[in-house]
Amino acid sequence: MSHTEMDDGKTLTIKGNRQQYSKKQNTFNCSGNIQVWYDDYYAKGPKMSVFPDRTTNKFNEIYFTGRSLINQGEKTIYADKIKMQLKPKDFYAEGNAKTVIKNIQSQQLEDK
Repeated sequence: MSHTEMDDGKTLTIKGNRQQYSKKQNTFNCSGNIQVWYDDYYAKGPKMSVFPDRTTNKFNEIYFTGRSLINQGEKTIYADKIKMQLKPKDFYAEGNAKTVIKNIQSQQLEDK
């Protein structure tokens, strides 16, 4: 498990079966049951690469390949490729994308 504190004080946590950091290229690659936590994002997939911002040279873009998911609050997006951007915080999903939105209010009514 790897933890990186970002400039804004938020922590990027990465867990996976195999992790490799290239100091020369400033890239981080991970494979096998990847899990990533950042702010209110949770993402997982089979393979992931982290690349730096071209101007600051700090980690900013996380790419998931293979059937992956990203979760933010009530939304879960499944896709073949997911790009997670840390600053500004955003994500893009492509390839057989599916969105599931959990409606907590209606679920609470059903439980009663």
